Amino acid sequence: MSLAGIQEKQGHSEEAISLYTEASEVWEEMGAAERASHALENAADIRKTLQEPTTDSAETVKVGEDPLPNSG
Repeated sequence: MSLAGIQEKQGHSEEAISLYTEASEVWEEMGAAERASHALENAADIRKTLQEPTTDSAETVKVGEDPLPNSG
């Protein structure tokens, strides 16, 4: 997967994490603790996936790491 593809995937994942987190808050306000917990579990699963190293290429980029460090 190209660097652009990885960054796009991470962006989508971060958006999904935000949506699941927001949904959990709404479920909690509605008194649906089980659904709130499930939404938080989904967000945690996505975070875990983002932290796992990719095996698509010989080199991997960690979340938040600058893939093109300054040379000089």
